[in-house]
Amino acid sequence: TRSSVFTASPAYVDPYTWGRGHIGPTQDIYSLGAVIYYAISGEAPPGSVFADLDPAARGRALDEFRLRAGAPLGTIVSAMLASPAERPRSAAEVLDWLAAGRQTGARRLTECLYCGSAMPAEAPLCMECGREPLRVGCDPDGEFIALRRISEEQGVLGPFLRKLRVLSAEETGPIRLIIGDARLYSRAEQKEGQKLPVRIAEGIHRASVDPLVRLLTGDQPRKIRITRHPMSAVGRVKRGPLVRLREGTILPEATRAALRRLPAESAGTGADAPHREQDLAAECRYAVAIAARALAADPATENLANPEHISRLWSGLENGLHNLSAAVTSLRTVRLEEFYADLERLEGESTVKGERERRRIVALFDSYAEAERNASRLQQRLVSACRLLEAVTPTNAVEQLRAVEALLGPDEAQGTATMPDDYAGS
Repeated sequence: TRSSVFTASPAYVDPYTWGRGHIGPTQDIYSLGAVIYYAISGEAPPGSVFADLDPAARGRALDEFRLRAGAPLGTIVSAMLASPAERPRSAAEVLDWLAAGRQTGARRLTECLYCGSAMPAEAPLCMECGREPLRVGCDPDGEFIALRRISEEQGVLGPFLRKLRVLSAEETGPIRLIIGDARLYSRAEQKEGQKLPVRIAEGIHRASVDPLVRLLTGDQPRKIRITRHPMSAVGRVKRGPLVRLREGTILPEATRAALRRLPAESAGTGADAPHREQDLAAECRYAVAIAARALAADPATENLANPEHISRLWSGLENGLHNLSAAVTSLRTVRLEEFYADLERLEGESTVKGERERRRIVALFDSYAEAERNASRLQQRLVSACRLLEAVTPTNAVEQLRAVEALLGPDEAQGTATMPDDYAGS
């Protein structure tokens, strides 16, 4: 309303340039970063226009936020909240940062060979069906698999070709098979396509041949015929393989058994639970599996990937998920509209009894807010524990696992405050 007055929420105003008398794009960048910070963490960023900045405390808070939000968003938002000289200079530059981060920081997704659901390419098991991706060891003296016949029905051919692409460690491009009478194809199709029978994989270890055949035939063994041959066999199948089977570190059987025992649905992941709880439960299982694979890959840390340790890690996460589910369920039963209706009814009440009742309702509302904050903190600790587990390597394993245990300790994973019954639904 006047040249010396402006309206804003103090927590979202750039504290570095507060009172300097000029407004520029970098202040808007700070405010946008503060809004995103609040959306992720549930609280305003550290530092206020009414308090002196504590660089050490602010640095710790931003480090925790980067861990919680993950790459690339955590890094970008932290830069938006930094000093003006370190911030992006414009909204266009923020978009450039986001575009670059998506290319370098996003997980590469692939498809589960068994159930077809999307999964991170580096995941050691599918979050939907719980099965491990097939990693077949190559053996120069092994065997090869030949495709003898396949139905032209799209219902069979499409899923089969998708499995071939997923199995390949390299980009195979479009796979063109001539699966019927060659005279039905154009000359260009005949030139690009491969006539049956065709060799689809070679150099497979003998112990891996049968599981691979079962995987590729799927539920239609009558419509897809795959035969196996020793590498020394000589026959009509002379073309090279369509797929290069990838090799990978396979977890010890005891560890795989422990991972298979991780419940697919823990407490709080039922049909009526919020999607964020289901996603968090799946993320916890994924994080434990990633850590187990990283630990088992190195002789110096493979003892940490034993079934007892895996079960203990999962137990801590599961307790946290259970407490979070109980807290969210309790909060969901509260009828906030009755809070507000009673407060509005008592707003003009001047009697001692009315004032006492108003204070009681305000105290109940404070209890609800505290329970909500506790649930948010617990969720943030679980997410932070997942991020630490996913970043485990043989060189940092001890420090990372200690940090996870600190986040999941008995004092940290306690249940949140319970709500009074006054406004709880039946």
